[in-house]
Amino acid sequence: MLEHSDEALKREMREEPATDVKVGRLVWVVENFFKLENQPFHEIGMYYRMELPEDSVVFKLNEYTCKDGSVKLRFRWFPLADIQQLKINSPFLKEGLLLLPRITRHLIWND
Repeated sequence: MLEHSDEALKREMREEPATDVKVGRLVWVVENFFKLENQPFHEIGMYYRMELPEDSVVFKLNEYTCKDGSVKLRFRWFPLADIQQLKINSPFLKEGLLLLPRITRHLIWND
């Protein structure tokens, strides 16, 4: 809260995979309606284009793990050509990442 979403993305990438990133344009705003432990939630996600610097250690690795408090995080990179074979929680990404919209799109997703 009280932080611009693009600045939050930069901060999170500095904290978790420990790298500076270049945040590009906002590609999608996604409203996700879902239940967790039988409680309804409404999540609003903002998806940006982002570039890792080529000299970043994270960029050179296929996988990077770290901790955020007590939560273990695992970052993995895959060739875009392999996206159809991956299990992705947000199915719109399988199509969308292959052909990014030219303007920001608002999507509503019901999990």
